[in-house]
Amino acid sequence: MPQRTPFQLLALAGLILAIFLPVCGYEFVSYDDGYNVYNNWRVTRFSAANLAYFWKEPYENLYIPLTYNLWAVLAWIAAIFPLGVDTPLNPHVFHATNLLLHLGCATLVFALVRLLIKNDWAAWAGALFFAVHPVQVEAVAWVTGMKDLLSAFWSLLAIWQYVLYVKSGRTGYRALAHCFFVGICFLLAMLAKPGAVTVPLLMVIIGRMLLGLSWRRLAVEILPLAVIAMPLVLVTKAVQPDTQQVLQPALWQRVLISCDALAFYLYKVFLPLSLGPDYGRTTSFVLAHGWIFLTPLLLIAGAYTLWRQKWVWRLTAAAIFAATLLPVLGFITFDFQNISTVADRYLYLAMLGPALVIGWALNRWQTKWAWLLFAVMVLGLSIKTGAQTYHWQSSTTLTDHALKINPDSWVMHNNQGIDLAKAGRHEEAIAAFESSLADKSNYADAHNNLGVLYRELKQNTDAIQHFEKSLEINPDNARSAFNLAMVQSARKHPLEAIKYYQQAIESKPDFIEAYNNLGLIYLDLNRSAAALKLYQQAAKLSPDQPLLHYNLARAYAELGKKQESITALLKATAVDQNYGPAYHQLCRAYLDLGDYPSAIANAAQAKLLGFPDDGCGSLLTRAGLVK
Repeated sequence: MPQRTPFQLLALAGLILAIFLPVCGYEFVSYDDGYNVYNNWRVTRFSAANLAYFWKEPYENLYIPLTYNLWAVLAWIAAIFPLGVDTPLNPHVFHATNLLLHLGCATLVFALVRLLIKNDWAAWAGALFFAVHPVQVEAVAWVTGMKDLLSAFWSLLAIWQYVLYVKSGRTGYRALAHCFFVGICFLLAMLAKPGAVTVPLLMVIIGRMLLGLSWRRLAVEILPLAVIAMPLVLVTKAVQPDTQQVLQPALWQRVLISCDALAFYLYKVFLPLSLGPDYGRTTSFVLAHGWIFLTPLLLIAGAYTLWRQKWVWRLTAAAIFAATLLPVLGFITFDFQNISTVADRYLYLAMLGPALVIGWALNRWQTKWAWLLFAVMVLGLSIKTGAQTYHWQSSTTLTDHALKINPDSWVMHNNQGIDLAKAGRHEEAIAAFESSLADKSNYADAHNNLGVLYRELKQNTDAIQHFEKSLEINPDNARSAFNLAMVQSARKHPLEAIKYYQQAIESKPDFIEAYNNLGLIYLDLNRSAAALKLYQQAAKLSPDQPLLHYNLARAYAELGKKQESITALLKATAVDQNYGPAYHQLCRAYLDLGDYPSAIANAAQAKLLGFPDDGCGSLLTRAGLVK
């Protein structure tokens, strides 16, 4: 590399940090961050078993084990530096990782464009445009957007390695190394997010249009990647249920929806105004407007012009842009279309196309006026990006902004209700949830959250009504079944509670809280054998929770299995050496067995941990074993 390359990379990193560094101090947001990270016990409880789980099983209809493993590692690190605001995890660790991934992606865009156009500063300009464009904010400033960043990083690395392989002459150990890294990086990209399935197509576009490779050669070289992708594509399709859209568009309608989405994305690239997480462009909204029939004509006319004029670089950039978006344009229906057919995060990797054409243009027109125009454009984009990142600093700022962009967003009204309920502003929270239901009456999550609020306000009748409505809409909503069981348990209706806890477990077989609460009901009803079976299963699912081992010990004790009960209690103390209840119960268990030294030792440990003495210590004192 030329000697000035390190300076260019430092300049690129410096400008990116100047714009995006504030995101490192942002919070988690209620927009899916809890669902994926801070309320996901398999992420927050770091263990080899939980890491392995994401490779063996899909989580909530998603098979992205690499992303979930990264979140788990970051959660382990973040727990060391807790903030104590809304979650014990430090969100700054996650945001800093997002920023590092964005820096990595920008660096790879620079390396790739530089390799193709052979102009360092033009490549630098393309990478800068990629990095500072406002549509990239959603992926960078949103913790859940890490899956897009991680997948894009490995995708770009795979494409870069492929171009290096082509330019190496396809012979020698270096070429073999490039081939190996292409396959590994592509696999990792798919494991981070299945949308990376388009990467081989991007290689074909670059190889054919810019590198002049034959179709036969491309077929031979890209076919192995298709073999790698196929199992993951099948897994993704298998674990994702059929979309629950009210409107199932016909094939010709899907073409129109896809053209509209592509036109929308092009508009946002050229004029990135009014950006938000929910545009409300549902399939029904798009199909209800006559202008949808114009978008295919405009796109065809644009593509024909690029081809007719033989503008190879511009056509290549457009092809990369469109090809990257293929999985999310709407040819294949997906659940997020219930909210919107478009989202900024889908554009992250697709911005490689515009970056390439920017680099090509500045390489072709190497004049001060071209660079002045670019500088003005980047300045404007940077200002907009800086303003856009501000909206992601907390749930409140994000929700307020999102509702300005789309006042009818039932998702954001629901999130607003969650934030207001946390702040104790109950009346405003109820109004927000009702606004969500006014926009979408069959929104199960809003019914569930409204039920939770009514339960906290001791309005159980209203709570039950909303939980039941949520389950009517979505019988597999484990959280609603769990919440309904809690209400029935509080109302002293154990049989009803049992029914709904069982429903929650059937819908979500690793729902640990449901196992624990159902086991407690069984113990209260003297159904110790049923409780034992539940706690054995729960402890196997989540062996790092001392409460489960403690309750397992209770079940053993109720069945007269004293030694098994002691073993379970010892397991609880092994998992958490500061779990006072287990030491207290061990004192009682050893006292019953006549093992006074062990009883004394555990009584002392329980006392040291500040566990209230409800008899064990007194018994030892009266027995003359301690003073």
